[in-house]
Order: sequence, then C-alpha cells, then structure tokens
Amino acid sequence: MDRIPKSEAVSISYDLHQYLKRNPLGYVTMIDDLYLIDGASYTADVGFIASTETLDIGNIIKVYRPALVVLIVTGTGEKSPAEYQELRDFNLSIGAIVWMVYRDEKVVNVYQPNKSVQRKTINDSLTLETLLPGFEMQVRDVFRSLKQRLNEK
Repeated sequence: MDRIPKSEAVSISYDLHQYLKRNPLGYVTMIDDLYLIDGASYTADVGFIASTETLDIGNIIKVYRPALVVLIVTGTGEKSPAEYQELRDFNLSIGAIVWMVYRDEKVVNVYQPNKSVQRKTINDSLTLETLLPGFEMQVRDVFRSLKQRLNEK
C-alpha cells in the first residue's frame, strides 16, 4: 500500500536528490522502500543508500544497509516512543546515521554510532560530511513545505 510521505520527508528527500544529481554517490529512499537486513524488512521516512552498499542486478538493487535513516516523529501516535527508540537503536547498530525529526518541537536530533546526540534547532544546519561532502540543509527548510521553498527561489 502506498503511503503519503510526510512534508518533512519530501523536503529532506528533495535536498538529497538535488545534491545527488551533482554528486552521484548513492540513492534516496522513501517510506514505501524497504531495507531487507538479516531476513527482516525495515522502512524509514527517508533514507540514503551509498552506492558502495548496493549490488545492482539488472532492474533490482539489493541494499546491504542504509547509511542515513530519517525518522519523523509526528506526535500523532503513529508509533510509540519505544518503537521510535527501537528503530533508532537498530539503525545505529548497523552503522547508520539517524536523524530523528520532531515536528512539534521543530528540532532534529542527529545520532551517529558511538557519538553523543546532537540537537539541531531551527537556526542550525544538517550536514553529512562523512557520507556526502558539501551537503548542507537548513533545519528551518525541513519544516517548510517544498512548494513554499520553491516559490521563494
């Protein structure tokens, strides 16, 4: 079943796609794309898969693991806090960077394996220097609609 992506997911995936058009280092995934890891399937609101973590077999791209996982916490009860924590911890355990986007607070917590959490507020920017050198997205743009952002350009 196709699910409608959250507006924050659309903004983040747009910026990642724009970067990857200039720097073809991997692929962006959305909510209906599954990661198959150790026989179990997982999903994220947005993900980034590095080219080095895929195997292209004709029309099928086998994903070994995501390098970035974005989870958007809406506060609507879609998932419990424990479920979000479990997803975060699982993705960290496989080496992924996790962005937890908190819609109500308008902040993004950045988790990296074996590092302290970084809390990014509306005036900060998100970067992925180890994965995507030169990529930068303003946190305020995560929470603005893509239509609004494009109309301002």
